[in-house]
Amino acid sequence: MKRLHFFAALLVACAAPPPAQSPTKVRYHEDVAPILQTHCSACHREGGIGPGTFATYDDAVAWADAIVLQTGTRAMPPWGVTNSGECNTWRDARWLSDAEIQTLATWVSDGKERGDPAHLLQEQQPLALDTDVLLDPGTAYTPDAQLTDDYRCFIVDPGLTSDRFITGYEVLPGEPRVVHHVIVYSMDSAASESQAAELDLMHEGLGYQCFGTSNLPDSRPLIGWAPGTPATTFPDDTGIKTRAGRKLVVQLHYNTRAGLLPDHTRVRLQTREAVANEAFIYGVATPGLLVQPDQELALVTQEYSLSALGVPVGIFVRGVFPHMHTLGRTLRVEVVHDGEPACMADVPAWSFDWQQFYFYDRPVYVFPNDTIRITCGFDTTSRTQPVRWGEGTQDEMCLAGLYVTLF
Repeated sequence: MKRLHFFAALLVACAAPPPAQSPTKVRYHEDVAPILQTHCSACHREGGIGPGTFATYDDAVAWADAIVLQTGTRAMPPWGVTNSGECNTWRDARWLSDAEIQTLATWVSDGKERGDPAHLLQEQQPLALDTDVLLDPGTAYTPDAQLTDDYRCFIVDPGLTSDRFITGYEVLPGEPRVVHHVIVYSMDSAASESQAAELDLMHEGLGYQCFGTSNLPDSRPLIGWAPGTPATTFPDDTGIKTRAGRKLVVQLHYNTRAGLLPDHTRVRLQTREAVANEAFIYGVATPGLLVQPDQELALVTQEYSLSALGVPVGIFVRGVFPHMHTLGRTLRVEVVHDGEPACMADVPAWSFDWQQFYFYDRPVYVFPNDTIRITCGFDTTSRTQPVRWGEGTQDEMCLAGLYVTLF
């Protein structure tokens, strides 16, 4: 009987469902470190623009509460356009999925478990660029002590003896703690170069003050960079033409909250004699912008046909460069096809401190009869007078540069 009881108990045990297993705990080395390395360490490192370093377990523990707060509100990592898939997806996105944000939060709430230090991360290899042009202002510049945000434009000769196409670039910030963004602009006419020279003479020291843009006629953005942006190549055998014999403008935005630190930033360009698809940058904007004061979210919008942009045929939009000033809160670009709008780019929480070009995983095609609509939202509760379009700090802008090819 005892033997029968034993086998009966064994059969019952085998037939019973296994006991419920506790959820796997989130651990630093296995789960958290890969997220921080991929999305955060480019800025949060020794000498980087971000506060603190995230290189070790102890680093992450010291900053754990801030990490959860900043990622939970999507204030960090700095990536302006939504990458959830609801409005396209973007190449090289510094964007945390909802699951990654939850992983960070769970790690903290579960007690910040270390995990196995033997779980080594594979070191990320930077993109190798075959650069052939160096844009160098020639010497260091110390930001203006009277400005919290100093926008400085430096005139640089790339030394081109023939027309070339920019196909990639890498920004080498001299002092990463103060460099908040870099934009390189063309000067496509003698009038543009003449005005740049005049502005350079008007301002003491190296370069000239240039809030917003290069402040020049016949000038167009060629590349954009913000902290954390790696070496970048333009999409799919495309490139932007630069003209032989013309100088360029390198604009740097300095944030002096980190101190008055001398900076000598340089830009490396990868250029080619020819590309399969020449790229152009077209702008959609609201130049008649007039926003009333004391509004929590005042919306302005404008719609463009391709013919109004000077394009007689359909285009492939391969990237977007959103731009507003300090009152901006939201920006959205849509293509309207047969009366139905579709999202091209959505910026739900604009930050003036982080600006760059965003390139699609797959280009968006705009048919010849489609229109492109841009809508911006502004918070003017701090103002008592209407806000108008302009280059100054007290002015505003609503625009998006479109990186476009015809094929």
